[in-house]
Amino acid sequence: AVLAAWVKPYANDQAEILDVLEVTLACVRFFLFSGVAALMILNPASGIMSRIAYMLLFSLILACGYVIVHVVAQMLRSVSANAQAESGALGGFKRLVLRIALPLFQEDEGEKIVLTWSFTTDEITAAAPRKSFAVVTRTLSTLVGSSANVAARRVRGAVLRLGPAFQHAVLLKAMEEFAVLWLQQLGQGDFHALAGRALCVLARAHKELPMILARSRIGSLWMQEVDALTQRPGPFTCSPEDFSRSNWRLGQMPSEDAVELVHHVVSLCPEQRQAEEPNSDYLEL
Repeated sequence: AVLAAWVKPYANDQAEILDVLEVTLACVRFFLFSGVAALMILNPASGIMSRIAYMLLFSLILACGYVIVHVVAQMLRSVSANAQAESGALGGFKRLVLRIALPLFQEDEGEKIVLTWSFTTDEITAAAPRKSFAVVTRTLSTLVGSSANVAARRVRGAVLRLGPAFQHAVLLKAMEEFAVLWLQQLGQGDFHALAGRALCVLARAHKELPMILARSRIGSLWMQEVDALTQRPGPFTCSPEDFSRSNWRLGQMPSEDAVELVHHVVSLCPEQRQAEEPNSDYLEL
């Protein structure tokens, strides 16, 4: 548990949910086996042993429920990505189940932080989540009643790592990962002040790439998608999770291709183009 919490070996996807699951289940396993070993070694009275045994059983049931909730959440995410392309009675049934269950296990569109940017301006705006979660509130009201909505929403956010605080953490972690990747893994010293804009461009273009792609082709196809973005009017949007996925894919690329791609993206930013253009006042003088 300590080693997993220190190293954090998994990707920063969905607010580091895999790292949290690994550490949590390792702690539960340690607590369970330590409790059983203590009962066998100390051999307490039957009343004390029964209470400790029930406590261990309750902890085990909670841990199993915690895992099942996350498994169901991931299954719903996978099914929702494919249900739109299906037709017929089975596709309609899946969409009905998703419409009822998905708001319980996934953030509503109104809860997600969205970064908006374009090539024509130097501003990046982050839209804060709405204060009213209409879809989630309606679903929770049907299941647990209106008086328990706030508590149920808080438990849901803590268990599934949903909400603005976790999204801000993902965004900050993605910026840190990009800096570490650029300065340490790629060995570059010219860390641009336009890292935020470059991440937005990379994240938006990365959404168009196929999931399975040869390492040697990532750079060329990614650069093509970046160039295609410049031909669109914009503005464009991306999310903190898009940042994390693009960082992961950038780390899979050959170092030379990754450096070339980032430099190409930076050259497309309006601030960089203005810096490279000759000063008109100087030319007139």
